[in-house]
Amino acid sequence: HGTIKAVELQGAINQLYLNVVTVGTTQSRVVLHLEAGEYVINSTIYLPPYTTIKGAGINKTIIRMIGSGPAFQTVSSESTAETPVASSSTLSSSTQARNIEVSDITLNLDNNRGFDLVNCKDSIFKNINVTGTWLNADVYNPSTDGIYYGFIMTAKDSSVTCRDNVFENVTVSNIQYSVYSDYDVISNVWKSCKFESNYIGFAFGTDLVLGSVGQQTGPTNNTIDSCVFKNINQQAILITNGQYNRSIQNKFFEVGNNNSDEDNSEFAVI
Repeated sequence: HGTIKAVELQGAINQLYLNVVTVGTTQSRVVLHLEAGEYVINSTIYLPPYTTIKGAGINKTIIRMIGSGPAFQTVSSESTAETPVASSSTLSSSTQARNIEVSDITLNLDNNRGFDLVNCKDSIFKNINVTGTWLNADVYNPSTDGIYYGFIMTAKDSSVTCRDNVFENVTVSNIQYSVYSDYDVISNVWKSCKFESNYIGFAFGTDLVLGSVGQQTGPTNNTIDSCVFKNINQQAILITNGQYNRSIQNKFFEVGNNNSDEDNSEFAVI
């Protein structure tokens, strides 16, 4: 534990989950434990299928990303230790990123990005704190400054997409977007999560080009349940394109006020 280089953490992941001797077998279904301490990384960590990373707990195992991000990106089983492959023309439901689990960590970001979920399905993200350095009063223009996020979800197409992932007890704070997707991501669930000091909480379909590959409808049948939104400059949940998404028993505090007070609401909560 302590300071670790990205290449060292990636090497451990490759050895456990992309080892040519054990890949695809039950021998690779193991847990990578990160003991309490701070782990400093300077480049993206790639997560192949069946990667399971478990820390000692929020604010106990701390991963600090000092590179340009994203801190983590899911990749397919077409990947090798030398060449991570997030998407390809031959990618299918049997090779896409899947059955990944990350839990019990804090991810500290410094003007960079969190989890890039590419064609990721049937995965669990639990007991995670993703925190950045952005403040509600900071000037931010997505079109010129880029998209900064806790989680972004993309898809190869409507069949090989991010689907059936579960996010539980996840906090995203002081970063511009908590969750962002323009793609046909399907049936993902956020439960008992907290989103605080964001520009926008959930942004679904804001830059979608309707009819493009993987963008036939936008996010569909996703559920945000029993979550808390606090100090969100604009919308807590913004669905510009998408269908059948649900907000259930969520709580909203100081949302849509553009860093002002409740008497100066400028944006809808949902």
